[in-house]
Parts: sequence; structure tokens; C-alpha cells
Amino acid sequence: ASSALATVQAALDIVSRIPEGITGSWVVRLAAGTYTNGAILAFMRPRHFRLRIIGPTVATNATPTAIIDGMSASTADGLFFDGCGDIGIENVKVQNFTSDSVAAGIEAGNTGLLRLVNVHVENCSVGYYIRSHSTYFAQGGRITGCTMGVQELFGVVRNTKTVTSLTDGLQITNCTYGIFAKEHCTGHLDWTTIDDCTYGVF
Repeated sequence: ASSALATVQAALDIVSRIPEGITGSWVVRLAAGTYTNGAILAFMRPRHFRLRIIGPTVATNATPTAIIDGMSASTADGLFFDGCGDIGIENVKVQNFTSDSVAAGIEAGNTGLLRLVNVHVENCSVGYYIRSHSTYFAQGGRITGCTMGVQELFGVVRNTKTVTSLTDGLQITNCTYGIFAKEHCTGHLDWTTIDDCTYGVF
């Protein structure tokens, strides 16, 4: 904390320079506050690489205090991953990414496993955009005010079966599409609340 970086991208740039022969688990810890740009990480050794991006601990499904805000961002997405291995995001809120129709709070493609634990997305074109044979699970979290709460394309596997009550589960509200899935997407959709959306599951 005494030598913290100013942006999430600066931390991911360090992670991206880890030498090829080194494997293991890496953690980026976000301080409470608002970050005014998103971040991108691509092609990080899908088989032997584990990364966690963790905000300060809050109660189950409570609003995170680490916020990535796209109101004046130069990136299209809040957090973008492509060709990565095992990515985890915990206690982070992403908001106001609306630069185009697929501007997402969280986007992952060609990614082995994406773990979303209490990840909130508000006022983005897409809340979670998962594509291209990625697997993800969502434990809690809230998505609200998006055109598409969750968009899945091309062989995605989902799992929201990681809690035991609707209170603790994923909550998608006030979106045009709660979940929009096409092209061989499958998996569990348990303990999920979809409310006040034009289409629940499309």
C-alpha cells in the first residue's frame, strides 16, 4: 500500500511481464475508491496462470467500495480478458461503460475460467460479456440498468450454482435482457433473480 499504483492497468501491465517460465497465483488488490479507466489483459498462458483482482471485503452482495467508472474512460470495457487462464474478480463494482452496444463491465473471451464473486455492474451496455468457449461462475453480485445483463456467445459454460439462497445469488434487474445466450451456451442458472427486465432469458 505504501507504493501503490495509480491505475488497474498499471498493475495488469506488471502481471503481463511475468516471464514465460514462471507459473503460479497472482493477486492485484484494489484500494477503496474510484478508478477512472478500465484495464485489459490478454494472452496470459491459459494453462498455468491464475490471477485475482480483489477489492476490500464487504458483506455478501453488499456494494463494493472499489469502483471502476467508465464515464470518462478511454477503454471500451471495465475489465477485459482474452486468452487467459484462471481469472478471479471479487468485491468490485464497474459502472458507466456505454461507448458502444457491447461495452461491458466485465468481458472475457477464450478464457479458461472466470470467477466472479460479488461483482456489481451498473449502467453499462452489457454487464458480463462472456464469449468464445469461456467458462464462468458467478457467486452473488448485482447487475442493473444494462441493455444486456449477461451476454453469452459461442460455447460458453455458466454456473451460478455456488450459493444456497436467492438473497446470496446473482441479481439482475432493470435490464432489457436479463440473460442473452446463443450458439451452444449451457450450464447452471440456479439461485439467480431476474427482475424488471423486458426479457428474462432470451
